[in-house]
Amino acid sequence: MTPILVNPASATFNAGVGTVNVTIPTFADRMQILAYSGRANVMGANPACSGVVLISTGLPFTLYQTISRNVGGFALTAEIWYYMNPAPGADSVQWTPTNPMSCTSGAWCFTVCGVDQVTIWRDPGANNTGNDAAPTVIINSDINDLVIDSLGAWDPTTRSAPGPGQTELGDYVTLGSEGNSSYENGANPTVTMSWTLTVAIDWVICGGSIVPKSDFRMRSFKYIIDIRQNPPTILDEKGATVHPSEVESDCWIFLRDNDAPTSIQTDTFIDDDRMFYAEEVTYEEDSDKLTIRNNRQQLLDVIIARKGSGAIV
Repeated sequence: MTPILVNPASATFNAGVGTVNVTIPTFADRMQILAYSGRANVMGANPACSGVVLISTGLPFTLYQTISRNVGGFALTAEIWYYMNPAPGADSVQWTPTNPMSCTSGAWCFTVCGVDQVTIWRDPGANNTGNDAAPTVIINSDINDLVIDSLGAWDPTTRSAPGPGQTELGDYVTLGSEGNSSYENGANPTVTMSWTLTVAIDWVICGGSIVPKSDFRMRSFKYIIDIRQNPPTILDEKGATVHPSEVESDCWIFLRDNDAPTSIQTDTFIDDDRMFYAEEVTYEEDSDKLTIRNNRQQLLDVIIARKGSGAIV
């Protein structure tokens, strides 16, 4: 199955060292990725990162892809860095441009789960550069891979829209440039990552295809019981509140805590002990009681609903 991307966070810095705060989930076979772009504000300065580290350990990320473009003596750079199996929990990732005080920079940082631990990337990846309104890069891939990219554009007033099939993480803007990142399910033999800019300018783009772990399992869930709320609430996979009387049987349900992704990030989830199968669901209107049963345990749980609220107590 295709690896999944969770908990993206971004940050920008108009000079100096950059830091982005992240929440790393507990799921197995994970990889933390920094999709970076930066530009020089001083002629001859180098915005390429001299290093990226995980703050909690001080250990370095590995550079996967880098591409730079000279724009009248000023450099524009896009890069992808990665770190395998960071410890779960709140953390920070720090990047250092080669000439930090002479560059503006930004990045998206996110976790990808279900990554092969031997062959992490399909190949060394690909990059491209140009001057127009249509950045594009062709990446070798395969079915069940996850393809990611990192885009840097020269003009901070431009905005970027992703191509067909890509899920955009979002623009980040510095005083000197605009950046973005996206992901898309893999295909054989290649995937084209493309963007449309609002103006024709200089741009750089790089990307790669992440290989799934061979026994990586995911199950689609239909409902979320959000146990972070008091009282908890029932949500569908898109995050909309569901009244207990509307809950259907023959589906997977996920118990969300602080490690779970937000519903807009994915509608599938790694096999996890917080996932349970609802073989039979019954709702009693008079008593406001929702009962969930499965084939492993006659009575998995009893949920008492506040009528009309979609809440559970």
